[in-house]
Amino acid sequence: MPRDVQDAAVGVGYSPMAKLFRVDLPLAIPTIFAGFRLAVVTVIGLIPVAALIGQGGLGQLMIDGFQRDFYTPLTVGVLLVVAFAVVCDATLLVVQKLLTPWTRRGVPT
Repeated sequence: MPRDVQDAAVGVGYSPMAKLFRVDLPLAIPTIFAGFRLAVVTVIGLIPVAALIGQGGLGQLMIDGFQRDFYTPLTVGVLLVVAFAVVCDATLLVVQKLLTPWTRRGVPT
């Protein structure tokens, strides 16, 4: 957190709780969302592993493709997992942009 922003919040007279919700948390939203997006995409990337422990799902398509030497189900499974990850990441990025309108402007030169 920039020290000058912290000092300005104290100088304006924000209480510790008001400073948390009006200064600290809004400045931390991009970092929080970066971690959340990374976690979501990582979990989606682990979807195929569920088939290895007998839970089926999109990973079952990939395993069937490998076992039968038939690459169509393998390709479909991979593309669906990648598409799901991209859609979830893009959705979270849009939510982040909506929650942080002050980051949409360009840097003045």
